[in-house]
Amino acid sequence: MRAAGNLNHLESQKGIVMPHPNAGPRGGAIRRLSGALLLSLALCANLGCGKRDKVTPPEDLTTVQRVARGWQAFERGDLDAAISDFDRAVNDSASYGDAHLGRAWTRLSRATSSADLGNAIASFDSAELLGFSGAESKGGRAAARLGQGGTSLPAAVLDARAALTANPSFAFSHRTGFDFRDLRLIEAYAQAGQIEFSDALVAADLVSPSNIQEANPSTWTVDGVTLPTFATAVLAHLQKLSNQFAG
Repeated sequence: MRAAGNLNHLESQKGIVMPHPNAGPRGGAIRRLSGALLLSLALCANLGCGKRDKVTPPEDLTTVQRVARGWQAFERGDLDAAISDFDRAVNDSASYGDAHLGRAWTRLSRATSSADLGNAIASFDSAELLGFSGAESKGGRAAARLGQGGTSLPAAVLDARAALTANPSFAFSHRTGFDFRDLRLIEAYAQAGQIEFSDALVAADLVSPSNIQEANPSTWTVDGVTLPTFATAVLAHLQKLSNQFAG
């Protein structure tokens, strides 16, 4: 699903919040970016919380069946039902990697704090140790680390790149709106959060070229608006891409 509408709509629907393009270079822009990053991937998961179905699960449900039901709940946005099934599956069969992966994505989608994101990261780590070492695990962990911000940002870059290496055309099977373009945006946001605007632009331009050139102020233009600095031009370009592609 592609994002559309104004910035307020983007903030409520996507969770990835960009600083205003006219924010002062580095200082003000990055403070706002850093504040946004903390909850951005409560975002990056952006599935919303549905009402939990009041259904009593059969006692003889197998772990495989329970995990399958958990993913079904996840896909329809019923995160309370999903986490209940994934938690039970992990408790019953701690070595079943898909249960940890489901719990990781659900924890990411429900996260409202850095601690919540840390719990999601721990579950992604467990899933990876149990065989789910591809883009579905690395990409989700990248999103969680982006949400944590700060010292987690370099690891977010590495995870996003590793996910793309594992699957350059990645689309998460349980949420197909989250795909390889989101991984590029995660990398770009994480680079911008480290004041690495040139690297951020490289990642962003792989989603859609901007024609912004650091050494040429006449190119610091996004949608017909010329920005005062290279940094704010990059941030404006990222905001535009978020509106178009963030899943």
